Amino acid sequence: MTGMPDAEEGRRYANRHGARAAASTIVLEDERLSSEVGGRLVSAVRLDAITSVRLSIGMAGRDTQILCRVQGKSGAEIVLGSKRWTGPGQWREQAREFRLFLARLHAALEPRWDEIAFVEGPSPRLRGLMFGLGILLAVGGSMAAAMLLWRNNPWGLFAIAPSAAGAWLALIFRPARTKTYDPAAYARL
Repeated sequence: MTGMPDAEEGRRYANRHGARAAASTIVLEDERLSSEVGGRLVSAVRLDAITSVRLSIGMAGRDTQILCRVQGKSGAEIVLGSKRWTGPGQWREQAREFRLFLARLHAALEPRWDEIAFVEGPSPRLRGLMFGLGILLAVGGSMAAAMLLWRNNPWGLFAIAPSAAGAWLALIFRPARTKTYDPAAYARL
């Protein structure tokens, strides 16, 4: 035994990245990436039609996990997570299998690396939503604190917390350029 994966290892991935996601198997074939639920094909993206691969952090109960979102020209998206939900509050760590699958996926996409957007971080939509929520909390909390403290009401001190939380949220999710990553770093085992 060499310790190296065989040709088929890392081409099928058991996935359930959240409680609301169906238990699925993600399959990397020669021509496409597909998602099966109960042996039935539910989604597929041809490898030559993939437009973006996004790596981001997602919640897994009290912990976090890495999420990989593969999107095709048609808008079809296949999502897989580094942990598998097994029941309320229970997650199975599968970092080794996830890493191997990511390596296989990135290697399969190598001929088209220049045509695919390899990005990391939250989607622009989520970033905008969270930034807006942060601004709303910061402004609302500040106005409430100012109004109450102006009237010498000590309850105004409690309105400072949502204001600070909102400012923190807006800072973390402030609009920023999309950050790209080098797919070659993931194509190696």
